[in-house]
Amino acid sequence: MTFPDHTDPCWQSADWRTETLLALMKTYRLSISAVCDLTDTKYSTVACWRKSVDRPISIAHLKALMFELGRGLV
Repeated sequence: MTFPDHTDPCWQSADWRTETLLALMKTYRLSISAVCDLTDTKYSTVACWRKSVDRPISIAHLKALMFELGRGLV
């Protein structure tokens, strides 16, 4: 997957970040537990990120997840 430059305004969109998280989980076959381990967050938090636009994944967490995936830890 390719990702937009860090200056791209899409990073500010909660919907885009949620869709990207779901796409990463599907592409890399990540469980909620795997995302928890990679982002150092609680299970309930990741579950909220997947389902709620009221509490989307943060830019920092999404970038951290992408960094870890890019390192080939999964």
